[in-house]
Amino acid sequence: MTPKYCGNCQGRLRKMSLAGHVRFVCPQCGLVAYGMVRLGVAALLCTRSGDIVLVKRALQPGFGHWTMPGGYIEEDETPRQAVRREIHEELGITAPQELSLTGVYREASPGAVTIVYQGVITDERPHVLVESLNVRPFAISQIPWSELYFLSTRDALHDWICRHASY
Repeated sequence: MTPKYCGNCQGRLRKMSLAGHVRFVCPQCGLVAYGMVRLGVAALLCTRSGDIVLVKRALQPGFGHWTMPGGYIEEDETPRQAVRREIHEELGITAPQELSLTGVYREASPGAVTIVYQGVITDERPHVLVESLNVRPFAISQIPWSELYFLSTRDALHDWICRHASY
């Protein structure tokens, strides 16, 4: 969404080039309106045997494609709280006690960034809920690469596999 008015003085913003980027600037007070980044989280979850748990999306974007469980961070959450909530909402399980940061990934959608955590599922078995058509573990050799949706899913899986090449 393109801003029209200054959030500081309500003056009408003008499009200008600053440091090689197009920005909206208030000619009255000088405020620069920067683009907003949307932060999401995702969970790269493994079973004890090393399989990766993926969900087949029942929602747009990416309906019918495989992704890691995840979603946007709510205003009152930390990224770690958000990924724990998303694991529960999408898989119906309690998030693993230990979740470590895998990486931060840029998405194809402008301004979208996904923070990926990894963990191991031990006792609980994930199941299909409202946001998913299917949930299942994949052996690394069986990951449906051509059916993955988000760049963060592909990139985080690639990074994880490179770090755990002994699997």
